[in-house]
Amino acid sequence: MKVKWKLALGVALCVFLLAACSSAKELSISTRSLTEKEQILVKNSGGADMEYFVINGDLPEGQTLGITLEVHEKGKLVSENEPGVFNEDFLADRNISFGIRQGWGDQNDELIFSSSGGLIGLQLAPLKGASSHGALIDEKVVLQMGEPVYLAYWITSEDLSIRGFGNAIDEEELAALKAYDRAVLLKAELRED
Repeated sequence: MKVKWKLALGVALCVFLLAACSSAKELSISTRSLTEKEQILVKNSGGADMEYFVINGDLPEGQTLGITLEVHEKGKLVSENEPGVFNEDFLADRNISFGIRQGWGDQNDELIFSSSGGLIGLQLAPLKGASSHGALIDEKVVLQMGEPVYLAYWITSEDLSIRGFGNAIDEEELAALKAYDRAVLLKAELRED
C-alpha cells in the first residue's frame, strides 16, 4: 500500500511540475486582417494605409512591452519615438495599427500609430517619389527579452526605385530598408519593468 501511495504522490508531483512549466506567460504579436466592414469603415473615414496587429497572451511578470517608431534617412537614424510602453493594465484592447497618411503638394506626411492608449500622429516633411509599406512578420511572432522585433515598415525612394520586402527579414535586409531616402519602422520589444 505504501508503494502505491508513494507512486501516486510522485505522479501527482510530476503532473504539477509539468503544468507549472507549461503555464509560463508568453507574449506574441500577430498580424490582423480587417473584416470587409472594417475595411469600408476605415476607407470611408479617410483612413491611411495601415498595418494592423493584435497582441496575444500575457506579459511575463516584471516586463513591459515597448513600441518604438524609428525614422531613418539614407541609413541614419534621425528620430526615435516611443508612443507606448505597455504593461498589463494598458493591454486591454490589444489592437495596434501603424501607417502613413501621405501629404499632397506641400502638406506634410503624417505617421500614425494607434493603440488602446489613443492615436499619435507625427508630422514628416513630404518626400516626392515612390513609397511602399508592409508587415515584417508572418502571422505570429513570440516576443523574447532582449530580441527586438520589427513589425512593419514604410519606405520612400526619391529615385522611384523600390523593392519588396518579405516577412522575417534578416540583418542585411533590415540595413537595406534603413538605407532608403526615408524608412519608418515599427519595433516591439520586451523590457524589464
